[in-house]
Formats: sequence, C-alpha cells, structure tokens
Amino acid sequence: MLTSSEPAAGGLTTAAGATTLSTLLTARAAATGTERALTRLGAGRRTVTWAGLDHRVTAVAAALRQVTEPGQRAAILVADPVEHVVAFLGVLRAGLVAISVGPDRARVLADAEPVILLATSATVADTRRFLSTLDTCGHRVLAVDAVPDAPGFTEDPVAAEDVAYLQYPGAVMVTHANIVANARQAAAVLGPGELVSRSPLSDPLGLLLAVAVPLATGRPVVLVERPAALGPVTTLVSSADPDLDRVRAAFGASGQLRVCYVVAEATALVACGRPAGQRVAIVGPDGRRLPAGEPGEIWVSGPNVARGYRNRPGESARVFCAFLTGDDEPRWWLRTGHLGVLDESGELSVLDDDFAAGHHLRGLEAAAGGADPAVRDGAAFAAGHHLRDLEAAAGGADSAVRDGAAFAAGHHLRDLEAAAGGADSAVRDAVAFAARHPRDLEATAGGADSAVRDGAAFAAGHHPRDLEMTARGAHPAVRDAAAFAVPGAQVVLVVELAAGSLPPRGAVERAVRGALSERHGLTPRRVVVLGAGELPPTRAECRERYLAGLPTPDGLR
Repeated sequence: MLTSSEPAAGGLTTAAGATTLSTLLTARAAATGTERALTRLGAGRRTVTWAGLDHRVTAVAAALRQVTEPGQRAAILVADPVEHVVAFLGVLRAGLVAISVGPDRARVLADAEPVILLATSATVADTRRFLSTLDTCGHRVLAVDAVPDAPGFTEDPVAAEDVAYLQYPGAVMVTHANIVANARQAAAVLGPGELVSRSPLSDPLGLLLAVAVPLATGRPVVLVERPAALGPVTTLVSSADPDLDRVRAAFGASGQLRVCYVVAEATALVACGRPAGQRVAIVGPDGRRLPAGEPGEIWVSGPNVARGYRNRPGESARVFCAFLTGDDEPRWWLRTGHLGVLDESGELSVLDDDFAAGHHLRGLEAAAGGADPAVRDGAAFAAGHHLRDLEAAAGGADSAVRDGAAFAAGHHLRDLEAAAGGADSAVRDAVAFAARHPRDLEATAGGADSAVRDGAAFAAGHHPRDLEMTARGAHPAVRDAAAFAVPGAQVVLVVELAAGSLPPRGAVERAVRGALSERHGLTPRRVVVLGAGELPPTRAECRERYLAGLPTPDGLR
C-alpha cells in the first residue's frame, strides 16, 4: 500500500490532512496544478489540469451549497465523463452524498430520493421532461457547466467516516475513508504509467479508476467513451475474462494481463490475484475459515469495506457484520456471496460461473488496434459485473453442491422416481408431482445436504425460494413465482396469475415490489406478470427466455 512518503507520478500520494477525495484534489492542485489530470478522447478531445479541475469543482460546490444542506443526496445524470467527474467531486466538496446514476434512472431516483439532480446545459430540458414522468418532478436541476466561478468559497470539513456516495444497485453506502483506502490499495497493484478507463462512472471500478486512483497518486487518466486507438498498454486489468489468451494477444506481448475481483460492497477492488491490501478468507457453511485449496464463500475485511446498505439495517448486519467462528482476532467481515478458493500462495480464484461471463472486453480489444500518444504505456481497465445468480453460482464448489444444483433444477428426476419405485403409492405420487414442478425439488435437495443448501444460499445472499414465497403471498391473484438473477447482479421475479384472476393493471407488480422491499430489503430489476399456465417449469428456463429478449407465447420479454 502506498503511504504519504512514497512517491507517485505527479507528486506525493497524499498531503497533510488530505483524507477525502476533495482534500486530495486541493493538495494535488496546489502541488502540481499545471499538470494534466484527465483527458477525454473521442469527438471534441479535451484535457483538464489539476488546477482547472479544482477550479471547476469549487464552482459546482458553491452552487450546491446555496440550495442544499450537508448530508443531503445529489444525483448525477451527466453523460460526458469529464463533466461527470466535475459533478461528482463538486457534490463531495459541498458535503453532499453523490449518486452516479446509470441506465436504471427511474429505479435509482425512486430509491435514493435525492434533493437535487446534476445535468449539463444541453440536457437540462430533457432531464426535466424525464422527471415529469416520475413522482420527482419538483426537484431542482443544476447545470454543472453553467455555474459561476466561486473564488471565495471555503470547504466545510467532513468526517472521513461520513458517507461519500451511494453505489447502485443496492444503495451501498461508501464512506470517504473507504474510497481513499481502496484507491491506495489499487495503486499498489497497478502497473506504471497513466490510466485508461472505458468504464462508466456509475460502475464502482469506473469511479475508482477515473477519480480516486488519479487523485491518490497524481497519475493522469484518459477517459475513452468509445473504442479508440490506445496503443500498447503496460497493464490490462479486467474484472471478467472469458478468454485470457485472446485478450492478451489483442493488447500485444508487452502488455501484462491481470484479472481482478471487484465487489461494490468493498468499494471496488478486492484482489488482482492476491488480495489488494485487505484480508480475504474462504469460509464454509459453519462460518469457519477453510484451508487453502478448499472452495467456499469469499469474505473480505479491510478499510475499503463499505458501511452497509441505505435503509436496509437487517440486510446490512447480515452482509457486512459477519464473524468468523473461532477467529483469534474478532473483526467485522463482509460476506460477498461469491464462491472462491485461495491457493497455498494466497492467490484468489473466483468460482462463480457468471464472474467469467465477460463485459466490455470487445471494446477494449477494438481500442487496442492503434496508437495514441496520450495513452501510450497506460494501464487499461475493463469493468465487468459480478452476477450473483440465484440458481447456478454454486456449481463450481464441489460435487455435492453441483449435484444439488442439478437436482434442484430438475435434471435428475428419473433417479428420484427410480428411488421411489419400492415405496408406497403416496411416495410415488409425491415424486411424480415433484417431477412436474422442479422448483419444489429444491426444497428437498436443500434438506439433503448442508453443502447444497448453504451453497445455493450464499451464491446470492437471497435464496430464490424465499423470494418466490414472498411473491406468492404479496397479492391474492399470484399463483406461483420464479426468481433469478440477471447481468448487473439484479433480481427478476416472474409471477403467474391464478386462473380467472384479472387484477387492475400494475397492482400485482406494485404488491410484489413492496413485499420484496419490506421483507428482504430488495428492489428487483423487473417483475414480469404472466397469465395462468404461462410460467415455465424451471428458473433456468425463465431466465433463458427473459435474457433472450424475444417474443414468446408465454409473454416473457
């Protein structure tokens, strides 16, 4: 981990009293104000120095201070990456809590309840029109590129443990101390040279790379909106890689490829092979640390672990406040919900199937086709997502878990029927019924082997059976339900209406969403309502049809 006395490109890593991103920016502007802070490639190339960035951030903070109170929330709906960085740091300097809003704008705004939205002059009108379709049309909208200079502005100090921003999905409360700690942890494992990012700033790795690491180290960052000619890179770091050799070849033999593990609840970066300046434990179903080579749930402990989920105290306690059974040094641990294994040398491997699904790699490969002097010898990142699939993520653990997952999905039904052949008619009938309803088999599999039960549960943090039970009881018209996860680590509920039920439009979806929020602290990405008899027999088939996005007879989209 870099310390305040260790040199980094562009100057010292920290300055006295620089404990937040805003105070780091102040120190950086004072020490190396004329040096380049960030460059945006693409149409209308733009470069900003540290002093220029500090000047713009102060102007935004002063404008926000006039209409808000410290601790309130501000949502950032800014597509331009440079202006987004200015808006984000301006919100922090004003003492507010930032929310970098991604594609799921309506859901995030409804959950976060910001008092003000930040846009640009070109998008203020569109932003207001969008707000008019929601219950939030009365909110203020500030154009960050049109605020006046504020030379007399004085920043009010904030505590390092105050919440700096909310990371979605999940409304993870990341403190000022968390993001600065993770920036220093990341800096210690990155290759030399400037940074290159194509990650959106609504992504945890995007914020870390485009904002926090440059401020902590003084290394400039290049923000690439589309595939561009990057040239040779020193280090390519990705959080999801299906084909490492192909990516390595695309970036040339001189580039080093490192696959990193990113978790929003741990701010962003957890490990690039070895843990990045934090503790990682592999834990069994009994809460005890497992020896090297044995798979289990990945637990994390360190100064980068966030405070919890906003307005979800029960879920926060379960996920962020775990204890290792028999630990000689009691400490809080974060339960990631991912399966992994540590080898004898301390290298971490993530076993979740969806972790290796790959996101944004094609764009990076295309971008490596040429050379641009602004980004030569840079360090490129590709940001993926960790999908906590509610059904399949336990498949890499061991044979008991794999067989349990297959059994729960209805792939070994004939074995059940054969096993019941010598029993009485009641047993045979029960098995035959279960064979027609594979989701019910998971209850049987869960009781057969603790590895199966716990493997399925900690693959997502929410067992799909529990979510389905909640959905069934949310509205009298719901007959059955299926829960699964989709890219972005978000949950989808598909519910089937009882025969003859025709509730008012939207009533079932609202009821299911409300029940999931109240009982599980969970906001699903989508609730799909189907007619009687239209629900596919397995979660896997439901998920497959949903992701295909094709019209089907049962109405899934």
